[in-house]
Amino acid sequence: MQDYKIVRVELVDVNELIPHPRNPRRGDLEVIKESLLTHGQYKPIVVNLQTRHILAGNHTHRAAKELGYKKVWVAWVDVPEEEELKILVVDNRSSDLATYDTSELGQLLRDIADMEGGLFGSGFTEEDLESLDLEDPRVEDGELYSDRSSDGRVRIVLLVDKEHEMIVRDALIDLAAKVESLEVR
Repeated sequence: MQDYKIVRVELVDVNELIPHPRNPRRGDLEVIKESLLTHGQYKPIVVNLQTRHILAGNHTHRAAKELGYKKVWVAWVDVPEEEELKILVVDNRSSDLATYDTSELGQLLRDIADMEGGLFGSGFTEEDLESLDLEDPRVEDGELYSDRSSDGRVRIVLLVDKEHEMIVRDALIDLAAKVESLEVR
């Protein structure tokens, strides 16, 4: 059974909306502002028609206000207060439980980094891209590939099969004791 809750979607004055007083989420306002500056508001804030409480998008609302937005898109839902609380937490929890296909994410971020403007507006930084333990599609099993980041650090990728993983890892740990800086993941 489909139970549609959205009553209407419309532009609403930002001051008519109430950030949910029980929202436990602490969002990254700077990333949200960067997204709003880059892309604008591409999805509506979800607000309960009965209470005017924001159920999804509390931090988007705050970031929009800080950026001087007068109005935002709102998807009004009509739910009782008990259901309001469940929607408030499931919106965040479902995101928390999601994972990435790291190989696909790595390639996507590399492609975005090569675009005009780079990673700005993606929510990721060059440091995030470098720190991800990603399979590099430019490397075949048993091959070694390296590149130099903008800050001069060298990234080396060595793909090995499961059978030899521990042997190579132990050898790298021994090597790390002999060089100034080496991170083994």
